[in-house]
Amino acid sequence: MQHWGFKNIHGHVWTHIFLAKEPIDASTLVRRLGVSKALISLALKDLMEYNVVQVVGKGQRRKILLQANLDLISIISNILRQRERRMLAQIGAAHSVLSRLPTQFGTMEWDEDRLASLGKMIESATGTLDSLIQAGLFLEGALSGIAEPQKS
Repeated sequence: MQHWGFKNIHGHVWTHIFLAKEPIDASTLVRRLGVSKALISLALKDLMEYNVVQVVGKGQRRKILLQANLDLISIISNILRQRERRMLAQIGAAHSVLSRLPTQFGTMEWDEDRLASLGKMIESATGTLDSLIQAGLFLEGALSGIAEPQKS
């Protein structure tokens, strides 16, 4: 989970949800992990935003039941779209601002050719990421008709 930019708590929460035989609720996570309800709530919000964890119904006392999303391609595509694409857009915007400034600004001075080269790297990274996202969306669509094998 940390490789994808998540914090320790996200990994702990996800692991408990993933390994659970049945869907699990937030109160159970609070009890098992010995952390505050607020921390669990924030971690669940993040995990649901990236579709790593899904709401699957309501249990006793109308508690929301959660389970892990097992569709790895969907998860990776979603993270690439939501976080990595946004990060590259911010980097591109910062580059754009910098390229409009004179080559000497305050105490900094930079090489115009290197700045242009950096712009090309950002464009290349953005194109590569967009291709990966499209490939993931294609795979999601192609694999969506394949059912998971049934347990015997």
